[in-house]
Amino acid sequence: RLGLHPRLARALLDGAAELGARRAAEVVALLSEEPPREYGDDLAAALRAARRGQDGYAGRWKQEVRRLSAQVDG
Repeated sequence: RLGLHPRLARALLDGAAELGARRAAEVVALLSEEPPREYGDDLAAALRAARRGQDGYAGRWKQEVRRLSAQVDG
């Protein structure tokens, strides 16, 4: 059990096989919770903003990335 919507869980597992667990976890974590408006509508830009962010969303996002990566790797 990954604790995700089934489509996101499938994206995580398939993405991990293609891109690696960390990168797949980053994208799925971004899709699992709507980012702040100031992150923009572009997924790549939102991912960059989350990676460098120091706000509450970025903190939650980083925690979710760690959780998802560990579940795929573990």
